[in-house]
Amino acid sequence: MAWTLITGGSKGLGQQTAELLAQKGHSIVIHYRSNEKQAQKVVEICRSYGAKAEMIHGNFQTIEDINQFVETYLTRYPDTKHLINNVGSYFLGSTLNTPLDRWNEIFLTNLHLPYILCMQLTKSIRILHGTIMMIGVAGLQSARADTYASAYTIAKTALWQMTKSLAKELLGEVRVNMISPGYLENAVDLPCDRTKLPLKRPTSLKEAAELLAFLMDERQSSITGQNIDIAGGVRL
Repeated sequence: MAWTLITGGSKGLGQQTAELLAQKGHSIVIHYRSNEKQAQKVVEICRSYGAKAEMIHGNFQTIEDINQFVETYLTRYPDTKHLINNVGSYFLGSTLNTPLDRWNEIFLTNLHLPYILCMQLTKSIRILHGTIMMIGVAGLQSARADTYASAYTIAKTALWQMTKSLAKELLGEVRVNMISPGYLENAVDLPCDRTKLPLKRPTSLKEAAELLAFLMDERQSSITGQNIDIAGGVRL
């Protein structure tokens, strides 16, 4: 059985992606942190489409937590074809206004976690000629200064560099790409006045999930090392 692991797959973009990929025949492993009932609900939805679906708990507060998760995951699901690094903590604040514990948390979940998962799961993904997907943030390729959510943007910038490096290192074996939303419809900092957004609306979770699925499709075999903003002109 070749599995697709989605971190943070029990809600938001992770849930939307899980349900869409299940409809396309993927076997899904839903990672969740705290809401077991919601994760089970997503598993049941995925199974209703005829897909194989399982769930796994993981609390990524330390490197040790991540390593324990990987050990458990590999024992249960040794054959992974696709990895979607969806989990990522968020914090609003400039560099000097970000407490050290939040800074460490941002880098742990947005950079170190994807790195460790890639390191540990790439052997299987290589064999199965699968894909690795990252979630960035709109505007990374313009390398703009950011005092709005500095730690998050810095971590995602590093993740984008890692995406390109992995794509080159794994060329011909594994495709590695990133999508970068602006304001998704469930964003915690979504402006109350939607008319301030370039398209007068946020990006839907369905739109972002469909882009992920498109990039994962085997027919897109030439697309690797790319980052596509799906932001409706935000930070263009």
